[in-house]
Amino acid sequence: MKRRGERGLSESVQWVLVAPVFVLALLALVEGLLWLHARTVVTEAAFAAAEAQAAYDTRGDVATGVAVRVTASGGLDAPQVQLSGDAQWVRVAVTAHHEGFVGWFPETVSATATRPRERT
Repeated sequence: MKRRGERGLSESVQWVLVAPVFVLALLALVEGLLWLHARTVVTEAAFAAAEAQAAYDTRGDVATGVAVRVTASGGLDAPQVQLSGDAQWVRVAVTAHHEGFVGWFPETVSATATRPRERT
């Protein structure tokens, strides 16, 4: 008659202790990737809006529209666009809200882009 070994019990206890660590690591990875995606989208929106403002030299309607479209296509909500600059430079700051998976990272992401104005 074989005796039941202690090894089977200890492996199951190890899995009970280790499994939550794996799950938390996976959630942190997903949350971090979602935040990086949001940060990339906002950065691209700021660059695109700065290019539009520098090229068209409008009141800001074109640049704001570009930033709103880029953030919307990236899945971000409530974009806020601030335009500033002088006769030689354009500065665009874009802030938007993203939905995180767990909520461990900030829900608001922002980026700034500066471009020289096009000479006409």
